[in-house]
Amino acid sequence: MRLHSCKALFVTVTLAAGATAFAQAGQPVQQGERNVPEFEPAFPEQTRAPASESGVTLSAETFAEPLEHPWGIDRLPGGGYLVTELPGRMRVISGSGEISDPIEGIPEVFYAGQGGLLDVAVGPTFEEDRMIYWSYARALEAGKSVTVASRGRLSEDHSEVTGVEDIFVQEPPSPTPAHYGSRILFDGEGHVFITTGDHFTEAERLLAQDPGTTYGKVIRLGLDGSVPDDNPFVDEQGAIGSIWTLGHRNLQGIALDPDTDRLWTIEHGPQGGDELNLSEPKSNYGWPTVSYGENYDGSPVGEGKERHDGDFVEPRYYWDPVIAPGGMLFYQGDMFADWQGHLLISSLLPGGVVRIELDGDTVIGEERLLKDHGRIRDIVEAQDGALLVLVDAAEGAVLRLTPNESAGSGELREAWQAEGFDRPESVIFDNARNVLYVSNVGEDEEEGKGYISKLSHDGEVTEEQWVTGLKGPKGMAVYDDRLYASDVDRLVAIDVEAGEVTETWNAPESQFLNDVAADSDGRIFVSDMGANAIYVLDGEEFAVWLEDEALMQPNGLLVEEDRLVVAAWGEGEGESATLGHLKTVDFETKSIDSLGNGNPVGNLDGIEADGKGNYFVTDWVAGALYRIQPSGEAEQLLDLNRGSADLEHRGGEVLIPMMMDGTVRAWRID
Repeated sequence: MRLHSCKALFVTVTLAAGATAFAQAGQPVQQGERNVPEFEPAFPEQTRAPASESGVTLSAETFAEPLEHPWGIDRLPGGGYLVTELPGRMRVISGSGEISDPIEGIPEVFYAGQGGLLDVAVGPTFEEDRMIYWSYARALEAGKSVTVASRGRLSEDHSEVTGVEDIFVQEPPSPTPAHYGSRILFDGEGHVFITTGDHFTEAERLLAQDPGTTYGKVIRLGLDGSVPDDNPFVDEQGAIGSIWTLGHRNLQGIALDPDTDRLWTIEHGPQGGDELNLSEPKSNYGWPTVSYGENYDGSPVGEGKERHDGDFVEPRYYWDPVIAPGGMLFYQGDMFADWQGHLLISSLLPGGVVRIELDGDTVIGEERLLKDHGRIRDIVEAQDGALLVLVDAAEGAVLRLTPNESAGSGELREAWQAEGFDRPESVIFDNARNVLYVSNVGEDEEEGKGYISKLSHDGEVTEEQWVTGLKGPKGMAVYDDRLYASDVDRLVAIDVEAGEVTETWNAPESQFLNDVAADSDGRIFVSDMGANAIYVLDGEEFAVWLEDEALMQPNGLLVEEDRLVVAAWGEGEGESATLGHLKTVDFETKSIDSLGNGNPVGNLDGIEADGKGNYFVTDWVAGALYRIQPSGEAEQLLDLNRGSADLEHRGGEVLIPMMMDGTVRAWRID
């Protein structure tokens, strides 16, 4: 039986043994700038959830190929899979990846624009009646078409389908070959859900609000296509009784939460505004009256409002920019045990799989996976808990995803180098705007010649002196629309849109303010290396949070869920003979501990999580990049020059400012 888990995108990560919760940073996952930055979420968790690192490394192997624009996949009870190809072919893929000839008896499809053979689902009573279900675009007269869902009996030898009958035909017919939906899901109680689209045009999209049409709707039927008596619009005059919910744009993902039996859907927004919705009967989700996105030409959608103001149901989560979602599922297997209950969503743009952590109906974490494998259209869980994903391409494929138990640390390959800086001390990536910031200490910290540079995501200097007049900026952190930077004896806040300092907090008793880190609540932590102290900006108060010699001259800071990880320089003056190591500070008790064995490593500067449960750490004096495990064991990855300062790790790259060389260098992790 298929409780259709709409398909998802995955990326390579390493599973922490026995982990039940994942490290979450205050900042969201790396993504582009908002298309509509003036739109605000209705509640804090509605968009850009904290990045969650599960520490899983995926091994992606080709399971079956070639397939022409594969669109839907489902598992057969006796082994193997049904898969659709958009041009109109349905095939069986064996458990070993062998692709059958096209199954006979599938009706001709309308293969144009976004039309074709869409989803496929094995019926809940397949072992008794061999019934399978599929959706497709059907051609009608005058160049019009509709979304249709049909069912039929699959022969024992998988060669043909007989007894084909329609269970749903969208109405009215559309002249536009776009936005057909369509996914199929069974609820285990004798019902089938079918999702539809709005057919894209400004005139047709209005029908998503009309209960007299089935554009932009979730449909609920009996398995034979009959309308259940308890459907919410059955007794409403002028409404179509099969409708479950309305106000959708283009629904291509639907899944039942196995723990709660609640129905979730996901749909494409326009330019921004993809939505994850909790589907409740008779609910209206607002399209096209309101949207968290904009039209492709930059004009407003509908009323030009994002807020539903009580007239419509708010999405539980939205994306701007989009992920272009396909199928999705709630993972239930054992192969990725720590993902059980997580939502996995396939992504067409930028591509990959999106993993979503939920606390009830609230999104608390997001991870982007499998970023380098193109457009992922659908996902299904194999019997052994592996994941199969469809690569939507002219020469597409089915990939099988499993944990890469033998994954090593990966080799570092230099990707690019930016030059011309004045003692660069820190580099940070702004996910929301897809840009890098580099702090330049300058030669004389008291002369106001320090500045911050702005770079493109791939290292091109776009504004060398973006923010000027600073004393000697060092560590930085982004929170909301502000860039926070330590500046000798003060903390400054910079409006990232205007590139101007908007607020300053002085710390006259400080000795050497250095790194900066933000937590998910907006608290800003700043290390004071010279005073063995850590400051915090909490609201508008900037004061010492912790002062203790056990910090061993704290330098780099990293916020984790319940603690601060500190890269300690070491004891003594300057380039001390006593080398530092990683420390942890409990947020609640402020207790200080050494990470793991506490063995000395170096004169530590920057620290970043490596996404696999370990830490990337730079040694300023020795000129080195280390990977430090939770046990405290350190592995040197790069031999660099003196002045290797406060690094950044984003996606598959490590970026290090070389303070004494005046450069920022980037290495790709292969």
